[in-house]
Amino acid sequence: MAEIILLILLLLPAASVYFLKSNGAMFFFSVCAGFVLVSLASADIGNLLHQTNISSISSDATNLILVFGPSLLTLLLVRNQPRGQLQSVLGLAAGLCGAALMILITVPFLGTALPDGTYDSVIWKFLNNNQSWLITAGALASFISLWSKGSFKLPKRH
Repeated sequence: MAEIILLILLLLPAASVYFLKSNGAMFFFSVCAGFVLVSLASADIGNLLHQTNISSISSDATNLILVFGPSLLTLLLVRNQPRGQLQSVLGLAAGLCGAALMILITVPFLGTALPDGTYDSVIWKFLNNNQSWLITAGALASFISLWSKGSFKLPKRH
């Protein structure tokens, strides 16, 4: 059961990138931004929620919102982008790597919502053992995708 849930969590964002024609590079970078928010700002956000008497939200729920919120908004706001074959392949690669990174970030916050044996599953072990490669591949695919769009063209010489 854990394998199926992890597989769905991995393929759903990648399928969204493909079928919504969303920008996979921006999705990957939004997952990275979510990780930065969780790492550096979640304690301050939790304190702010507690001071405003919104203490019914757990820190795990806050962290999940900080990761999923920007990522889901990115998938929805940057859809229907025209792209060629190279952009499609790079976007799908970045989307898969972004989904893998999202799993690596959020699974520890899901706690008892996941079935027993999640950390013993083949998919989790693969993602956990290869996280450096997945992050590097996602960043590389994202940067190449952004750089190859032509926004950094050299001016024409006369």
